[in-house]
Amino acid sequence: MMLSAAGMFLPGCQQKTNSHEPVPSSDPIQQLPAGPRLLLEKLVYTDSIKTSPFRSIVRLRQMLQRYPSSQDSLTAAMLCFEIGQAYSIVDEHDSVIRYMELASAYWDWHPNNKIRAKIYYDLGRAYRVKSNIMLSVKYLNLAGLEISQVVHHDTTDRPYYAYMYYEIGKTIADAKDYETAQQYLRKSLLLLNPATDEGRYYQIVDLLEMARIYSEQRLADSARGYLATVTTLLEKVPDSNLLAGLYDYQAGYYYFNKDYLSAAIYGEKGLDLMQRNNTSPDHLAAARYSVAGAWLDAGKPERAGYLLELSKNYYDTASEQPLDELADLSENFTKYYILENQPQQAYRQFSRFVELKEQLYNKERHQINQQMVALYNLREKDQRITQLREVEQKSGRVVRQRNIWLGGLASLMLVSGITALLFWRFHRLKEQAAKSGLETQLLRSQMNPHFIFNTLSALQGLIADGNSQKAAGYLSLFGKLLRTILENSRDNLVPLRQEIDALENYLQLQQLRFGHSFTYSINIRGFDADEEDVLIPPMLLQPFVENSIHHGKIASTDGYVKIDVTKEDSVLTCLIEDNGIGLSVIQEKRNVSQSMSTGIVRERLRILGKETRLPSSLDIRQGIGGNGTAVNLTIPFIC
Repeated sequence: MMLSAAGMFLPGCQQKTNSHEPVPSSDPIQQLPAGPRLLLEKLVYTDSIKTSPFRSIVRLRQMLQRYPSSQDSLTAAMLCFEIGQAYSIVDEHDSVIRYMELASAYWDWHPNNKIRAKIYYDLGRAYRVKSNIMLSVKYLNLAGLEISQVVHHDTTDRPYYAYMYYEIGKTIADAKDYETAQQYLRKSLLLLNPATDEGRYYQIVDLLEMARIYSEQRLADSARGYLATVTTLLEKVPDSNLLAGLYDYQAGYYYFNKDYLSAAIYGEKGLDLMQRNNTSPDHLAAARYSVAGAWLDAGKPERAGYLLELSKNYYDTASEQPLDELADLSENFTKYYILENQPQQAYRQFSRFVELKEQLYNKERHQINQQMVALYNLREKDQRITQLREVEQKSGRVVRQRNIWLGGLASLMLVSGITALLFWRFHRLKEQAAKSGLETQLLRSQMNPHFIFNTLSALQGLIADGNSQKAAGYLSLFGKLLRTILENSRDNLVPLRQEIDALENYLQLQQLRFGHSFTYSINIRGFDADEEDVLIPPMLLQPFVENSIHHGKIASTDGYVKIDVTKEDSVLTCLIEDNGIGLSVIQEKRNVSQSMSTGIVRERLRILGKETRLPSSLDIRQGIGGNGTAVNLTIPFIC
């Protein structure tokens, strides 16, 4: 996979604290009472948190013991805030989360946009490092709201907030919410003064990120325009890190547009600058196997082999072993050995690639389940704050009225309301748990051992027959499908176009496996040119296409499968037809896996229909004239 380390040259993309990051001029410590304010000022300014973070943490925690929240909630909240920032400097993200959440418990109740913005921002970054994308995006969006309030009334610290907007936009772009990410990046650009060196620097950073977003959306003209602008700006502001970033994004642009040779050439330019800039070994290793992937896709394995060996040497001794990077390395090694006609090594690396992808899948599902629980707890916290405020307001009205009867009635209504709310919460928790379980089961059904085994067998056969070109194409399709399944599984909803691309990739893979013994067609109707980004749940159609191929046996009957997706008001009607052996025969041979996947899709549609209050259904019937099978799905979509 090319460009797995995209953006690694730019500030804020690395895990460690960035020396380019601006600092705010305002100081929230001034809000404290005189005693703790003087102590904290002395600590912060004479024993700087940035230069001596560990010593600062010890002293701040000692102060927290002297000013517990039960005695002085403002001072305790401020101390937790400072401790959280200190832990952020030393990359102890669990502690960042702990202390910033303690600070948040106070500041949620007390309006201070600047402090709230920094709390939510640090929480969002910490959760991003912990791979909790759901909570990261939630907190960063909250930070963005607070920042918009700050910059509306205060023109100071604009570079600082522009940088925060950039970080928020980049993280949200990584979560594939491109439209929201672009909004934050445009806000960042509006705050910058391009007449200053700092302003020009961050202008380039923002424009490069915009180019990446357009490249990933396959909007080549827009991506090329941003890259051309950056090239012009760098002629006026020479900077080796930014130039390396430009080469990296240019490589990405060419790779997404399937010009693999140009991607490899620009990737090599970026590698050269990385080595001169003493880039960290982990980023260098990832960049090397990424550039190797471009050389391999360009059909030039000689240089690729050297780069892959350099990457392997790093990972063999590295303390951290990221599964996604190891999987990409194994995938590229498989391509290399296929092109070099070394079948045994190719098969060994491919088996390793599949094993790592399965491990990554299990890890992803575990993280997603944890994220859903954490997100539910966060919503519970937000609801508790809202309820307490409402109770407080109601209590004040009751006291002012001094009416016992009305007070009793209000209490009864409150108890009834709380009971109803608790029932609603319990019901929602059950729905969320059901949804999480269904998504987990569905993904497992897509990654079943038979699919993996069949893919391994097919690839082994191609390699043994010496068909290296076909084997390399098969591997690329399989790797792309696995990545798509994992990426889509992170989201409850995905763009329709992305889901159709994944389905087409699956069909192409099966065609290659069965020697093009069946044909397929996918038709999308009823949409304007810009409407195919409507959102639907992922992997609703694929189980039925799989049934057509494997259980309808169209691959052995010179068959076809036809998929029609039509927009009708606020729902999609999806018809999947084949000319296979027919529903009656399939039902006689139906196994547990088929029944489970059908039941899961039916239940997912039921939950989606209930949430959107729109029609949803699944109907499976015999094809016209008794031939084949027809599956009709009604799927609510989100604009």
